[in-house]
Amino acid sequence: MNDEMKKDNTSIKAIAQELGLSPGTISIVLNRRGDEMRISRSTQQKVLDYAKNVNYQPNIYAKRLRKSQKNSSGQIIVVYWPTNFNPNLLSRFFSGVNTFSETSTINVEIMIQPYRTDEINKFVDHVSRNFYSGAIIMGLSEKDVNFMLDKKFDIPIVLFNRVSNHYSAVCVDDFESGSMAAELFYKRGHRHAAIIGYGLFSRSAALKRSGFLCTMAENGIAMDLGDVIDSELSYQGGAIAVEKLIANHPDHLPTALFVQDGIMAIGALAAFQRHGIKIPDDIEILSYGDNPQEGYTTPSLTSIHMPVEEMSFDCIRILLDLIQQGSMHHYTTMHPTSFIFRESCGDANGVYTPRKA
Repeated sequence: MNDEMKKDNTSIKAIAQELGLSPGTISIVLNRRGDEMRISRSTQQKVLDYAKNVNYQPNIYAKRLRKSQKNSSGQIIVVYWPTNFNPNLLSRFFSGVNTFSETSTINVEIMIQPYRTDEINKFVDHVSRNFYSGAIIMGLSEKDVNFMLDKKFDIPIVLFNRVSNHYSAVCVDDFESGSMAAELFYKRGHRHAAIIGYGLFSRSAALKRSGFLCTMAENGIAMDLGDVIDSELSYQGGAIAVEKLIANHPDHLPTALFVQDGIMAIGALAAFQRHGIKIPDDIEILSYGDNPQEGYTTPSLTSIHMPVEEMSFDCIRILLDLIQQGSMHHYTTMHPTSFIFRESCGDANGVYTPRKA
């Protein structure tokens, strides 16, 4: 066996070249149809022995895709999911996918491919028609987006909550969501607010923060570095951020807090309670996302609702339309966000009760 063959031991074409047979013959034998196609037993044995020797592994994704292409009612879609994303989003995403499946005659098989933020380049080698019918990519960072711009794909791609001039996208206006939070606090009488986030690696997070800070400034409310706190995207991260907020303001806490993710907001709520700080009497909390747990905390969390289920529904709908049309055109669909008012913060018409001395 030559060195080149060792490097490419999974290729039917390479096996055919090594044995002096056609790729079609190799494929027939490896699919156990040699007798049916009247290929000699000796040739079959030669192929099978060689395939075993080089540890040939069939491409199950390609086989599935060929099957789906023969059956126009089925498609294989890959969803690229960043490992540092809120896991609640994945559940809500598939709730929308399930709704689509219940209303559509198209059979959709979903494959999940986790990837690390800033490292999408290591995971997109299989984004082609040899493996999938289409792809949905979530959570792209700036570095990931720049890589995607230089890449050529032969299948349609839809980005989740990331506007692009090169790919279809289903989005919300993150800047507007941050602005909504600031405007609510201002109308409720707050003049000292803080924000907890998880850094600027996410364009979505960066836009929400910009919208919040810009609108606070437009309303004449200054915020210093101690009012803007980053931590990891987790329950613990939210709790740690509150400890930092309290340390930054030992004498007078802000009267309102915008937390950029529901998981962090739940951790923040627990930390305030450990310190005997009452919500909403001492500080009001507004969360983002509206994950199911936020309605069952004590007190329940007011949140800006991100319509994840509707967005995932549209991702699948647009992607399948592009697949069936054989089109690589791109479309952008925007969804509105809205307030879900609960106990931790009232609406813009509510009466603001100042923090107790």
